[in-house]
Amino acid sequence: VVNNKGGLGIIKGVVRDETGKPLADAVVSIFNVTTKKLLKEVRSATDGSFLTKIIPGTYTVQAVAQGFN
Repeated sequence: VVNNKGGLGIIKGVVRDETGKPLADAVVSIFNVTTKKLLKEVRSATDGSFLTKIIPGTYTVQAVAQGFN
């Protein structure tokens, strides 16, 4: 859930594997919970982090990295 009074909210996080190691260059997809529509995609940085601005709402976030299911 992204909340912000007035402008854009922020979704941020770190993509990690099952051992906790950060995953670089993962595709992070952000979907509208109600419509299931893809709204935005970003890639994780070398330290696994990602950040994107988005309108306030409720979203599903999915990360996909090469070599991982």
